[in-house]
Amino acid sequence: MFNALKNGAFVRISVGSFLLTLAFMAQEVVLGYELYRITKDPLMLGLLGLAEALPFMALALFGGHLADRINRRTQMLVMLILIALASAMLAKIAPSLQESGATSHALWVIYGSVAVTGFARGLYSPAASSLRAQIIRVEDQANSAAWSSTFWQAGMLSAPVLAGYSYLKIGLQNTLWISVGLTAATAFITIFLPSLRAERSEHDGDMSLWISIKTGFSFVFSQKILLYSISLDLVAVLFGGVVAMLPAFATDVLHIGPEGLGWLRTAPGAGAVLTMLLAAKFSPTLRPWRNMLIAVTGFGVSTLVFALSS
Repeated sequence: MFNALKNGAFVRISVGSFLLTLAFMAQEVVLGYELYRITKDPLMLGLLGLAEALPFMALALFGGHLADRINRRTQMLVMLILIALASAMLAKIAPSLQESGATSHALWVIYGSVAVTGFARGLYSPAASSLRAQIIRVEDQANSAAWSSTFWQAGMLSAPVLAGYSYLKIGLQNTLWISVGLTAATAFITIFLPSLRAERSEHDGDMSLWISIKTGFSFVFSQKILLYSISLDLVAVLFGGVVAMLPAFATDVLHIGPEGLGWLRTAPGAGAVLTMLLAAKFSPTLRPWRNMLIAVTGFGVSTLVFALSS
């Protein structure tokens, strides 16, 4: 049960993942809440998510290609420094945002910093995922996957609540500085990870970016079960995500303040942990397609209930 945790490098990268999740979620919760509190415009929340998602999606494939060709730890460190700098810019602009409102200058800094974060995450995530797989023995891969998910979910569960109460007690700027500190701590931990490159065959050396991406797409499209499951998940999340709108509901509908928003934002993580516990008892791989369809249907129904609820 604890095989993966006997690997010191795995423990370090998992603790780093936990701290980075705390940083991202805390920043997302308080920034979304403050931006909506000032503007009262739901579109601002959507643009906030879009500013991070577009560069992340645009660079994720390139990030994987890069991680197969350079030192993965170095790639992670550079991106963490970039994320910390972007978060520091948000912390610096926070007093101006609260005093002068959402001026064009403040919005440019906010959306620009979030876009830089998305850019860096698009290059960080593939390197971190591949390094994690590389430092774990094949026989411990399943165990490491379970522990990785546990560390990540722990961050997803605790960060929103802590961010909400932190905003209430010490304010927006100090909460954002905490996010900077958590990112810096992740970078410090990353320094002590193994310095590894991808294990490549002799045929990979001259493979260009576009050939590499084409090879990846060809593989996905040749594996129908992979293609259909990815497509189903994409459509469900793309048209069913309501998390970005939670600051508006917390402020205008429920009137529960930042600490209440923290509890709302942590609810999906709580449901995910409960499902993980059930999946440990009742394997979801026995009838994977049936179970996936049930899950997506449940996702859609709960979204409709949320939409119709007063």
